[in-house]
Amino acid sequence: YKNIGDLENTIKLDLVKSSYEDGIVSLRYKNDFLKNIDAMYVLNDFETNLLTSGFTKKINDYKRMIYVNDTYKIIIKKEMNYLIILIMEN
Repeated sequence: YKNIGDLENTIKLDLVKSSYEDGIVSLRYKNDFLKNIDAMYVLNDFETNLLTSGFTKKINDYKRMIYVNDTYKIIIKKEMNYLIILIMEN
Protein backbone atom coordinates (compact mmCIF):
# COMPACT_ATOMS: atom_id res chain seq x y z
CA TYR A 1 0.00 0.00 0.00
CA LYS A 2 2.85 2.44 0.62
CA ASN A 3 3.51 2.51 -3.14
CA ILE A 4 0.09 4.05 -3.78
CA GLY A 5 0.72 7.71 -4.46
CA ASP A 6 4.28 7.19 -3.15
CA LEU A 7 2.96 7.68 0.39
CA GLU A 8 6.32 7.18 2.05
CA ASN A 9 7.94 10.05 0.15
CA THR A 10 5.06 12.47 -0.39
CA ILE A 11 3.46 12.78 3.05
CA LYS A 12 5.89 14.86 5.07
CA LEU A 13 4.19 14.37 8.44
CA ASP A 14 5.08 11.93 11.21
CA LEU A 15 3.24 8.62 10.94
CA VAL A 16 2.07 7.94 14.49
CA LYS A 17 -0.27 5.01 13.98
CA SER A 18 -1.02 2.47 11.30
CA SER A 19 -3.38 -0.45 11.37
CA TYR A 20 -4.99 -3.02 9.12
CA GLU A 21 -8.42 -4.44 9.83
CA ASP A 22 -11.18 -5.87 7.64
CA GLY A 23 -9.27 -5.04 4.45
CA ILE A 24 -8.71 -1.39 5.38
CA VAL A 25 -5.29 0.18 5.91
CA SER A 26 -5.53 3.15 8.27
CA LEU A 27 -2.65 5.62 8.51
CA ARG A 28 -2.66 8.44 11.06
CA TYR A 29 -0.21 11.31 10.65
CA LYS A 30 0.43 13.95 13.32
CA ASN A 31 0.50 17.57 12.20
CA ASP A 32 3.07 18.64 14.82
CA PHE A 33 5.48 20.86 13.01
CA LEU A 34 2.88 22.61 10.85
CA LYS A 35 0.59 23.97 13.54
CA ASN A 36 -0.29 27.08 11.54
CA ILE A 37 -0.75 25.17 8.28
CA ASP A 38 -3.73 22.99 7.50
CA ALA A 39 -2.67 19.34 7.14
CA MET A 40 -4.56 19.12 3.83
CA TYR A 41 -1.95 21.43 2.27
CA VAL A 42 0.79 18.79 2.56
CA LEU A 43 -1.09 16.52 0.16
CA ASN A 44 -0.16 18.21 -3.14
CA ASP A 45 2.48 15.68 -4.24
CA PHE A 46 0.39 12.74 -3.01
CA GLU A 47 -2.69 14.01 -4.90
CA THR A 48 -0.68 14.59 -8.07
CA ASN A 49 0.69 11.05 -7.91
CA LEU A 50 -2.81 9.62 -7.41
CA LEU A 51 -4.26 11.54 -10.35
CA THR A 52 -1.40 10.67 -12.71
CA SER A 53 -1.64 7.00 -11.78
CA GLY A 54 -5.31 6.70 -12.75
CA PHE A 55 -7.25 7.72 -9.63
CA THR A 56 -10.28 9.99 -9.92
CA LYS A 57 -11.22 12.52 -7.25
CA LYS A 58 -14.83 11.87 -6.21
CA ILE A 59 -15.21 14.17 -3.20
CA ASN A 60 -13.22 17.21 -2.18
CA ASP A 61 -14.36 19.40 0.66
CA TYR A 62 -12.69 21.14 3.56
CA LYS A 63 -12.26 18.05 5.75
CA ARG A 64 -12.41 15.09 3.36
CA MET A 65 -11.23 13.84 -0.02
CA ILE A 66 -12.06 10.58 -1.75
CA TYR A 67 -10.12 9.08 -4.65
CA VAL A 68 -10.98 5.89 -6.51
CA ASN A 69 -9.61 3.73 -9.28
CA ASP A 70 -10.55 0.24 -10.44
CA THR A 71 -8.74 -1.37 -7.51
CA TYR A 72 -8.67 1.01 -4.53
CA LYS A 73 -10.65 3.65 -2.72
CA ILE A 74 -8.69 6.20 -0.70
CA ILE A 75 -10.31 8.43 1.90
CA ILE A 76 -8.31 11.33 3.28
CA LYS A 77 -9.68 13.28 6.21
CA LYS A 78 -8.49 15.45 9.03
CA GLU A 79 -9.36 15.35 12.69
CA MET A 80 -7.93 17.93 15.03
CA ASN A 81 -4.13 17.78 14.51
CA TYR A 82 -4.18 14.53 12.53
CA LEU A 83 -4.34 13.63 8.89
CA ILE A 84 -5.94 10.22 8.36
CA ILE A 85 -5.61 8.18 5.19
CA LEU A 86 -7.76 5.07 4.70
CA ILE A 87 -6.96 2.70 1.85
CA MET A 88 -9.33 -0.11 0.92
CA GLU A 89 -10.02 -2.33 -2.03
CA ASN A 90 -12.78 -1.01 -4.21
